[in-house]
Amino acid sequence: MSLRLLLIIFLATSCSSTKETPAQTVNNSTVNVDLSENVKTKEQTFNLREFRDTTLNGVTLKFIELTDNDYHSLGQQTKETGVPLQSTSDLVSTVDSCLLVKLDNKKTDSLCNKRQGDNFEKYNFNGLWKEKGLVLVSYQDWEGGSDFFINLKDGRHYYLTHNYKISPDLKHILSFVELNETAFIPSGMMLTECDNGAISTKLNIEFDQVIITSLYWLTNDQCLISAGSWDKEKFSISDLRNFKLILSYH
Repeated sequence: MSLRLLLIIFLATSCSSTKETPAQTVNNSTVNVDLSENVKTKEQTFNLREFRDTTLNGVTLKFIELTDNDYHSLGQQTKETGVPLQSTSDLVSTVDSCLLVKLDNKKTDSLCNKRQGDNFEKYNFNGLWKEKGLVLVSYQDWEGGSDFFINLKDGRHYYLTHNYKISPDLKHILSFVELNETAFIPSGMMLTECDNGAISTKLNIEFDQVIITSLYWLTNDQCLISAGSWDKEKFSISDLRNFKLILSYH
């Protein structure tokens, strides 16, 4: 074999084994991460890629990680807004174990409580959001449950979770899945829009390694979020982080 051929083989082998160190972008700054099995950095423990800035369905999400001091300082500015509910007594009637809801289209939506051994389904009407034409219902079964709206116009159901916060202007609802619910449904976050007499799910994001532990609105387009790494096998949360979430609607 000629010396020239040996040199070509050596160069080709050297080039093919060269790898670039991957970079992870966090809050407009770049952090180089050693991804070897023996090194576990803070960035690897909490998967920041699951809280990446993104645009979906006309909504842009921007996550900004906060120091503990910044989080506690902004925590003094959070706003708690309740859904303005009225009595549903004029809309709901009971037949046996079923709750009947009168819809605007003259039809009836029936929700029936059931129990068979340890298996059960139970509905409770929380109230009427008259301005939006929505009835808020809590649902529970042997696996968990959630809250949902019934649209009185057409009877459609719009599901939330048991953990949701409504924006100060009553136009958006952010829901998240807490640890106890993850035995049956994935960790995630959902954005529901209630505007101009219509309701729709704008975002429904599932997380694989991250779980939200708390969420509070600051303004109509900014929220405070605490989240941690989620161990599915140990059913535990570690490495808690704090973020400000900025939402832009297009």
